[in-house]
Amino acid sequence: MTLDPDEVPSLVDESGAFRPSGFYRGAPADPAALADVEREAKAQYQAFVELVGREPDYVDVHAVGSESFVTGARNVAERHGKPFSFLAPARQAARGDDSERSYLRSLSAVGNVVGARVALATGMRRGEVLGLTWDDVDLEGSQRALTKNDRR
Repeated sequence: MTLDPDEVPSLVDESGAFRPSGFYRGAPADPAALADVEREAKAQYQAFVELVGREPDYVDVHAVGSESFVTGARNVAERHGKPFSFLAPARQAARGDDSERSYLRSLSAVGNVVGARVALATGMRRGEVLGLTWDDVDLEGSQRALTKNDRR
């Protein structure tokens, strides 16, 4: 989290930590306020620029099943002229969304079709895919090594 929890109350629990993605998937209505999402996404975008010294190549929502997250992050991406991607959760795919194809297209926009296919096949996040090395992959066993960053 980049902002103080008081600035994004609909995104945090009682302890001030981000709510887990399962919270949004289980909610009957979207509990995330669009204004909170946009504030946090904008702050995270700026924090990336300050830390890395350049703008990010894309804006990604991962798999939080919230229309407010998707809309807010897409708005921030559009304001900065960046591609936006969203790996839709299974419930959206079950409604008939062509999420796999749109996710592949969004990653193609940043030139990483192979990475998109690996992410879709394994459920890995984009950063995890991009961080893979040959030492992480067991081609014979069709597995990859679990790294410290993967343990959540």
